[in-house]
Amino acid sequence: MTSRPNPRATTLHAASTSYPSVSKHTAALQNILNDLHTAVMSGSKDSDTAIAEAQARAKNEVLAK
Repeated sequence: MTSRPNPRATTLHAASTSYPSVSKHTAALQNILNDLHTAVMSGSKDSDTAIAEAQARAKNEVLAK
């Protein structure tokens, strides 16, 4: 017996690479996370330092407003 893919499966579940706008802070927090990722992956900062800085930025630049 050969199984066939369900044709409805591809129409019901669309994949998206964008982030949903869950709150007014989503875009700003995503930018901070992108900066964190870049700093760690490039080796310009160690992960502990980059995470601490991202947490401080989120608190001071986004969530405090």
